[in-house]
Amino acid sequence: MASGMVPVCTDLPGIRPWLDVNVPDHNAVFIPMPEMKTIDTPTEEGRAEFTEDLFAALRSVIIDVDKSGEFRLPDTSRITWDAAAGRLLTFASIK
Repeated sequence: MASGMVPVCTDLPGIRPWLDVNVPDHNAVFIPMPEMKTIDTPTEEGRAEFTEDLFAALRSVIIDVDKSGEFRLPDTSRITWDAAAGRLLTFASIK
C-alpha cells in the first residue's frame, strides 16, 4: 500500500477490521475464503471459486489502475516501524 500497490488478499478473520482501524482509507481488495475440506486444504469447488475470485479481483485492479493512470496512496503512517516503535516507547515510559 505504501508504495502504491493495491493489496489483494484472502479475507481472513481479523485482517479487514485491523486495516479499517489502522488504515481507514486503505485500498485493499479482499477475496472470500474458499470452502475448505480440511484446515489447510480447499475443496475442489472451493479452489475453483477462489481462483475465479482472485482472477476477477486482479483483473479489476489492473483495469482501474489502467483507466486512472495512477495509484491511490492510503495513509499508512500508523503502521510503519517508526510508528510501532514510538507506541512501544510511549507505553514503556508510562510504566
